[in-house]
Amino acid sequence: MGKVLKTLKNIFSAILSGEVLLRLHFDRFLPHIIYLFFLMWLSIYLSLMMDTTMLEVRKTRETVESMRIFHAQKTNELAEYGSISKIQEMLKQSGSEVGMPQKPADRLE
Repeated sequence: MGKVLKTLKNIFSAILSGEVLLRLHFDRFLPHIIYLFFLMWLSIYLSLMMDTTMLEVRKTRETVESMRIFHAQKTNELAEYGSISKIQEMLKQSGSEVGMPQKPADRLE
């Protein structure tokens, strides 16, 4: 029982002091471990960048959709103003004396 406690204490102290990798002789794999952590960091970074880009794309699509709605509303208003009776009514409301021509336009030669 004493040997087990001594081994557990030794393992616990190795974990706390950071000597676990050295005791397991992982120091020979240090370049591979560094490379693995670099790849993991690069993967996380690219994932975050893609998420940011996708968020910008979503916001841009929402903006384009709202601009399409605005354009449709303005086109509808312009089509309403295209009728002559509507324009004459607006001119009368504003007090203008402009109206439909009484005779055809003269041609200059």
